[in-house]
Amino acid sequence: MAGSFESGLQLMKVENYEQFRRAVTGLGALDASWTYADAAGNIGYQLGTPVAIRPENSRNLPVPGWTDEFAWQGFVPLEKTPHSYNPERGWLAVCNNKPDQTNLDYTLNGHYASDRILRITELLQSKEKFSVQDMQKFQMDTKDAYLLRWKNIIAPLLEQAGEKERAGALRKWDGSTGTDSKETALVNLFINRLRHLTFDDELGKSSKKLLHSDVESIYLNGPFSWFDNINTKEHETKEEIALQALQEAVNKAATKTWGDFHTLTMNHPLSVVPLLSGLLDLQSGPFPWAGTHGTLNASFYGEDEKNPGRFHSIVGPSWRFVIDFADPDAATMVLPAGVSGNPMSEHFMDFFEMWKSGERWNVPFHYDKVAGKAKRKLLLKP
Repeated sequence: MAGSFESGLQLMKVENYEQFRRAVTGLGALDASWTYADAAGNIGYQLGTPVAIRPENSRNLPVPGWTDEFAWQGFVPLEKTPHSYNPERGWLAVCNNKPDQTNLDYTLNGHYASDRILRITELLQSKEKFSVQDMQKFQMDTKDAYLLRWKNIIAPLLEQAGEKERAGALRKWDGSTGTDSKETALVNLFINRLRHLTFDDELGKSSKKLLHSDVESIYLNGPFSWFDNINTKEHETKEEIALQALQEAVNKAATKTWGDFHTLTMNHPLSVVPLLSGLLDLQSGPFPWAGTHGTLNASFYGEDEKNPGRFHSIVGPSWRFVIDFADPDAATMVLPAGVSGNPMSEHFMDFFEMWKSGERWNVPFHYDKVAGKAKRKLLLKP
């Protein structure tokens, strides 16, 4: 604990990339990817999580803890941890994805996201130079490059089911997941029904923990025994389950859009108390909501257990912040609600509409600039 505290203090004083690396890797078992930038134009990346040295026969699965067979053999030294400094391509991006293993002499185990990194890579490869406005636009981007992989699975199934018009529309879909997208609704409903029909019989409610990538991997690579329903005498095949999932998704989607199924509600923690919630206006929404797990303006949603096939956005970008180190006083940011958790405060939800629409406000760094924008001052006396 003392070492983590000391590293936290060091982080506020770093003057170069090497000091930065030592500080962020001294914070303990904080599962985080750290990025670095300075006024000289240098950029860097460092995995902050300590990487344990495990026996060669160790896998990314639970192991017996009552023997020494799988005991850790220390940690990988700093110079061998995943990191990057001023890469030749000129940019770095992290989206909870697996770090580059090219120069590692060991296997980096773990569970990583494989979706949003696809979209940010597309955007950062689209040209050589980017503006502050480009970065602000990227933060509001709602195209899902990962979800597009499913259209080559679903479109042939639609044609097989006689849904040629839907198949044609899906093949033209560019991955946009706005509230008006019929394709996003159909694809997500199909994956949702496929997951339930494939795994509920074996896993029960635990099947909801499976990600789209988990479902895709088993759908494409097996083991295909998962698709047989253990509660029936018949032996169901992957094709039969997929067509059943498709028909249920088509029936539910009808002419509806993603915003008809996917919503956001902003709740104060005390909104669970009905009397207080209504009296103090502690809940805003539900609003039709864009985005998915794979969009940069992300929406991590859960299925409504009382209304299957409806999804509530429960996690998203809590803070949008863009800074150009050539002009730090022009930095912009926005929060999802307000700067006060006090429902009686005038600032309780004063950022919400800005956050929803992608607007921002300027947050200067230098004292004179801050003082020039001040609306009021709070003086604390001992």
